[in-house]
Amino acid sequence: MSVQVLALALVACADGPAIVPASTDGQTDAPEPTDVPTDGPTDAPPTGTPTVAFGLDERPLNLTCVAPEPPFSVGTLAFERRFGALEFERPVWMAPVPEQDVWLIAEQYNGRFLRFLDDNETLEATVALDVEALIEVGNNEGGLLGAAFHPDFASNGYLFVSFTKPITAGHTGDHVSEIARFTSSDGGLTFDPASRKTIFELDHPAFNHNGGHVVFGPDGYLYFGMGDGGSGGDPWNNAENPFALLGKILRFDVDVGDPYGIPLDNPYADGVNGAPEVFALGLRNPWRFDFDPVSGDLWVGDVGQNDWEEIDLVELGGNYGWNTVEGFDCYGGGGCDKSGLIHPVAVYENSPGAAVTGGVVYRGEAIPELQGVYLYIDYSFKDLWALLYDPATGLPAPTQVATNTQRSVSHFATAHDGRVFVLDHSGSKATGIFELVRDDVDPGPDPFPALLSETGCFDAADPTIPDPGLIPYELNQPFWSDGLDKKRWMALPSGATITEESDGDWVFPIGTVLVKEISHEGTRIETRLFMRHPDGNWGGYSYAWDDAQIDATLLAAGLAVELSDQTWNVPSRAECLSCHTTVAGGSLGLETAQLERMATYPAGKADQLATLEHIGLFATPLTGRGDPVETLDSIADLTTRARDYLHVNCAGCHVDGGPTRAELDLHRGTSLADSGLCLEPTLGDLGVPGAMVVTPGDPSMSVLFDRMGRRDAWGMAPLGTTVVDADGLAVVDAWISSMATCP
Repeated sequence: MSVQVLALALVACADGPAIVPASTDGQTDAPEPTDVPTDGPTDAPPTGTPTVAFGLDERPLNLTCVAPEPPFSVGTLAFERRFGALEFERPVWMAPVPEQDVWLIAEQYNGRFLRFLDDNETLEATVALDVEALIEVGNNEGGLLGAAFHPDFASNGYLFVSFTKPITAGHTGDHVSEIARFTSSDGGLTFDPASRKTIFELDHPAFNHNGGHVVFGPDGYLYFGMGDGGSGGDPWNNAENPFALLGKILRFDVDVGDPYGIPLDNPYADGVNGAPEVFALGLRNPWRFDFDPVSGDLWVGDVGQNDWEEIDLVELGGNYGWNTVEGFDCYGGGGCDKSGLIHPVAVYENSPGAAVTGGVVYRGEAIPELQGVYLYIDYSFKDLWALLYDPATGLPAPTQVATNTQRSVSHFATAHDGRVFVLDHSGSKATGIFELVRDDVDPGPDPFPALLSETGCFDAADPTIPDPGLIPYELNQPFWSDGLDKKRWMALPSGATITEESDGDWVFPIGTVLVKEISHEGTRIETRLFMRHPDGNWGGYSYAWDDAQIDATLLAAGLAVELSDQTWNVPSRAECLSCHTTVAGGSLGLETAQLERMATYPAGKADQLATLEHIGLFATPLTGRGDPVETLDSIADLTTRARDYLHVNCAGCHVDGGPTRAELDLHRGTSLADSGLCLEPTLGDLGVPGAMVVTPGDPSMSVLFDRMGRRDAWGMAPLGTTVVDADGLAVVDAWISSMATCP
């Protein structure tokens, strides 16, 4: 099969309003929102600007700037919801029960296995086994992590389960990984909790990199993936140490011995040169792996550190190089000895936050052109990849077959008939199961506007002029964007309104377009449109301005723009959504506390929220006024200014239920005691022994302060900025220095 077959366009499915050519019909009386202040020195209104009751007399009519269907994805594949309305919390594993038309699925935090019928009319899932009392979650990498049916399940009823549990007598470190065997006497409909037999235990020094996947190979042995022990950079050098069981693929014979035997061909079976259980070494965190049912090849997705996510074909006794190398490169820069190491089959760049979810080799019949193709996805950026590997022709070039799938995939599952499903692990909300399907429809030309002048949000003849239907707005404290100037507008479909949530955040109606224009020294760089599409999902799109400042072109990927004194990184569409998180409500900054201020309009200065209420933008009267976000240079106390800065710049991700692995809640409404700021760092001490997230009185011992001052892979924020915010860092420095204690 030609790889080019996988590069066709994926047509969007849903119907909805489309962006139409710009028009001013019926809008001639609306104020022209062209004098919007920017974040730069031009923020100050002209001397003598009058104060008026309302900045706008009436709501401008918006006929043209309405979010359309999203652009066509690149690829031939899509995910379609299956199994009726079933929803699960943090699902991490799913497999069909052998010889039954029944599925078993595992929930990571609840510690439950649930069963349901293999049909698309399924309305109910029933608990088959509950191990919640055994597990310790502790962080988003712990809990119930994997399972595998014994090859002779039909006769012995054995299910092997992987989970993390608390430290008990005889163990040391942060927690313990366990593989336990449970038995079913009714063909897999239920499992007896009392039948638990512990097969294997392993202590972990840190909370993360637990691996946890278990699979039976075609040889009948049980394979177990173990991360390197956690923290960052493998500080204990576990992965390359053949005597350590961390950072490995382990292999057991669970049919002999008590509790297991060692396969005779394991590379260190005699225990002389390494641990007998080791099958392969030099892995960082092999979260998911699987065997090709035809060739028997073992495919592993190994989560990277700072630079590369990698796909490995793992063989008996192979050394995959971590932490000597990451991907093809020496880890940490400089030189290294790569002799004896096995290179990845494929890599992709670890943009901050990336994490590969290893998949499966497709052997079904529904999508014939995928025969023999290995499928994998990025958990954070949600791009699906296909790799057709031919060892005779060297390294392949993976093809991106779906971009921004909207699914944070934790696991690929294969049905008895070869259908492939993925589990959506997004956030803390219940999510469903999706089948990988082919789209055979020729989409034709993509109607999504390729130029800013075609969006209906700006004048078609001069896209430097916003359409009169756009409503300007200002923020108390803008998100740090390397000191560049920004203008902002919002466009709501005519008649649609905003809902204010209990925490003051705003929920925008379908069709909304939020607009941001970014410039440097008077030159426009990009204009971003953040759209709530007809399917309810948000999408971010950047239009890069040409040198002549005549029009801006839609970017398909990120772009590094060299300015006179710095580099500005325009984010990709996936990177937009990694900051504009679901838990943040999609939009950032649009909340009552941020917009409670005087703003400058063509008519004069006016109370911004009173103006927006006056023109009817809200479904109900605002209730969250009275506690506005403070600026860095306000007269508010130091704690308020520092906490508001962290709220604005960090709480889109670092919040309860957010997508990061750090256990922080930096929302300004969260108490300091509940924020996690006063605890030990969960993602490493950055080489400062004893450092806390915040150490009262000592910024140098505070990981938060250290990360804010970086712009490498360990920095906060990892996206959207290449320049440290000196003013924000100074306020946080002063705040930590002033702290006497932490609650």
